[in-house]
Amino acid sequence: MKKILTMLFSSLLLVSLSAFSANQCQTGGNNADVSCKIQAAKVAETELHQAYEQARERITVSLEVDKDLLAEHLLLLHDSQTAWLKYRDRQCKTEAFLADVQSVAYKEINKGCVEKLNKERIYQLNNMPYQ
Repeated sequence: MKKILTMLFSSLLLVSLSAFSANQCQTGGNNADVSCKIQAAKVAETELHQAYEQARERITVSLEVDKDLLAEHLLLLHDSQTAWLKYRDRQCKTEAFLADVQSVAYKEINKGCVEKLNKERIYQLNNMPYQ
């Protein structure tokens, strides 16, 4: 019952956050645009965490009869996610490399990249065949 309530609450939170994310930020290099990109990246980060947790739950349900296989698969997913997060952060740093780290342009490029890559990873996690 607790899992069901947690999933329901998470889904409601995701829907409300997605409404913000659907609102596209303008790209003009001003502080309002950067604030929008930062907020959109935060929303995508929340959605990414939720997609990861849901993938873990699907794996757990699918493999609960074989504890060794379950542990191996969860470790593989964890290692994959950790490596992917390192990739994402380095990729976004690379995309924003030519801009001064303290500049509005750097923040806008970097946060836009984080949001984009998070959404791609969410798609991957949501489409893993565990059901």
